[in-house]
This record gives sequence, structure tokens and C-alpha cells, in this order.
Amino acid sequence: MAKNNWRYQGTASPVLDFKLLIDELTPDYNVVAVEPLVYGLSDETDKERTTENIINEVHEAVQQLGIDRYILMGHSITGLYGVSYVKAYPYEVLAF
Repeated sequence: MAKNNWRYQGTASPVLDFKLLIDELTPDYNVVAVEPLVYGLSDETDKERTTENIINEVHEAVQQLGIDRYILMGHSITGLYGVSYVKAYPYEVLAF
């Protein structure tokens, strides 16, 4: 049994699943798709998969890319994470 067997539930790769939408947006916007750790094709982690840990990890990825103002989009469970993310970083998120 996989260490994080819930990884295999839902979409295997949000980046690939939403490729058509990303391709439609990229002529007018810079689009970055961040897969939280232990999700899709992302890396593993031993950190507990709490909302706080997930939003902090996503924020760290955005910071490493040098993005300071952005529109945040989420699908399914990431929509719930997005609400917490906006509360944590209200001066960065232009829209959700």
C-alpha cells in the first residue's frame, strides 16, 4: 500500500487535466499551475496534509517564482484551501 494512498484519488495531474483551460488563458495571462505536495505529479512530503501546511507550501512556491500579486483559482477541494489562502494572504490575492 502506498504511503500516501489518498494521492491516487481524484485527478492524477491537475496540470494536465486543466491544460486546455491553461492554453486558453496564456495568450492574455501568465498562468502558473501549482500542485500541492503529494498531489498529482508533485513531490512527496512527510508533513501532515493540513490546510495550513498546504497553503503555506503553495505560498512558498509562489514566492520562489517571484509572484507578488495574482488571481487565485482552485477546483474541488482546492477551492476550500483557497478560502483559507485568501484569509492568510489578503494583500497578495487580487481575486479568487
